[in-house]
Amino acid sequence: MAVFRLLIGHFPSAAPLYLLELPPYLWFRLLSSLPRYLGLSLTAVLLSSMGVALVLIRERAAAWRSARLYLPLLGIVAVLVFPFWTRYQPAAAPLPGVELRQVDPPGLLQGVVKHAQVAVEQSGYQYEPLGWADGQTFVYRLWRGGRYEGERWLPGTAEGLYAYDLQTAVAVPFVGDPSTVVRQFCTRASCVEPSLSAGPPSYFPGHYATTLLSPDGRWAAFTVRHTYGPEDLLVMSLPETVETSVVAKSVSPPSP
Repeated sequence: MAVFRLLIGHFPSAAPLYLLELPPYLWFRLLSSLPRYLGLSLTAVLLSSMGVALVLIRERAAAWRSARLYLPLLGIVAVLVFPFWTRYQPAAAPLPGVELRQVDPPGLLQGVVKHAQVAVEQSGYQYEPLGWADGQTFVYRLWRGGRYEGERWLPGTAEGLYAYDLQTAVAVPFVGDPSTVVRQFCTRASCVEPSLSAGPPSYFPGHYATTLLSPDGRWAAFTVRHTYGPEDLLVMSLPETVETSVVAKSVSPPSP
């Protein structure tokens, strides 16, 4: 869809090309909600199963030599394979040798939904980096439904505080005091961009664009997003050559 918009931007007379964009847009729009995606998948499996059953009943032993049997079977296989084929990827990728963690990775089915949200430029959740509880635990706040209304940002609903453990790679609800976390700031140009393969401007920071270093300076937590689409909270390992002069310490507590 981005190709159509690029062509129309350079060739205004090609505006009718928007009609070509409509079918894929509607398809991804349908998949951008988990209930709709599950409903579509179940409907496809049900109809395909009915088709298989009808062929088996009508043609019996000869059914296995009929192409009419394999078409609905192909539909069932397509539904099962589709989540593996449309695996979601964050907007940023690391250089070789750099470890990049996705703090809140979507599951297999939710990954299809988030992949579709990239195409329709839809963002369901936002991540607010808060700080490090210790050298292995990063604390963040999850927001749902944040959006702009004109030039005003509406933060949506706070879904709670979470702590991501580097050792287990699992995020669990945070029960501590968020005002006690360590907030050690670093600029993206110094700590993040040199370790990303794409580099600017191929990715954009999330709405909460703070980059926070771990107490030992070995990890950086930051947000990225797909243009106007979904965003992710990432934790990336840092090389030992990162300049300490770019680090500015702050003891101010995060926003309540």
